[in-house]
Amino acid sequence: MVAVEAKYHANCLTQLYNRRRSFEREQYKQFSANCPEGFESIAFAELTAYMNDVHQVEGIIPVFKLADLKNMYVSRLRQLDAASASEVNSTRVKEELLVYFSDLSAQHDSRDVVLIFESGLGAALSKVCSGDGDEDAIQSC
Repeated sequence: MVAVEAKYHANCLTQLYNRRRSFEREQYKQFSANCPEGFESIAFAELTAYMNDVHQVEGIIPVFKLADLKNMYVSRLRQLDAASASEVNSTRVKEELLVYFSDLSAQHDSRDVVLIFESGLGAALSKVCSGDGDEDAIQSC
């Protein structure tokens, strides 16, 4: 087309682009229909990698809120354009994490659920209990 210096009409060019976009969208839907669990596996692997990275940092005791982990998981599913992103159940995410990490435990804090590695549980409790109550009272005033 460039050699003969032909030009598309604006409407014709728009229709061509729309047909191409429609074709690509249909191909993507067929691909994602064949492997819907693939996106969930990728998102879960990235979530566990994040938790491993935080757990390996020296000097901190990681305590994860289940709601935050679920939000990270759902946002990654949405980035991957998974259709099941709106159907994620927090309890299932928690159960999968507890199965994956054998030393992870779930603790209920009123309405929130927090996840902590058992190796850091004792250190976290001793750190909280060793605090000076008078110092906390002075800072809150």
